[in-house]
Amino acid sequence: MALRMHSVSELRDKLRKKFPDEKEEAEKVIQYFLGTKALNDYEYAKMFLQYRQMQKPKSEYLLRKELQNKGVEKEIIEVVLSENPLDDVVNACELASRKLHTISRDLESQKKKEKVFRYLESRGFSYGVIKKAWEKIEKELE
Repeated sequence: MALRMHSVSELRDKLRKKFPDEKEEAEKVIQYFLGTKALNDYEYAKMFLQYRQMQKPKSEYLLRKELQNKGVEKEIIEVVLSENPLDDVVNACELASRKLHTISRDLESQKKKEKVFRYLESRGFSYGVIKKAWEKIEKELE
């Protein structure tokens, strides 16, 4: 198959692109992989979330959207997220701490705060979560 796991929808799209005239055969291949458990959206979603949390943490909202964009069914996403709950405030605090280490120490505190807020917004965190995370970080810095 490939170097990384794929969702059923991703593989279907790849096969349709590569073999546009072979739709029935492509579906047979997908059914074969599903039957042998080589293709499994539940396992794919679990691995995707684990990888994202280690490498590129994002908010639960954004992770949910990414999985939906990869064709994973909403029910599977809900099950995986309920089994592996994410704490957006904790994740935002970790990301904010990392970001603060990369920001110049010469910047005034308001500019640092703005940079951190923008960074966390780009990672899909809501304003309320960002504000809570910033308040926690400020307490730690005092």
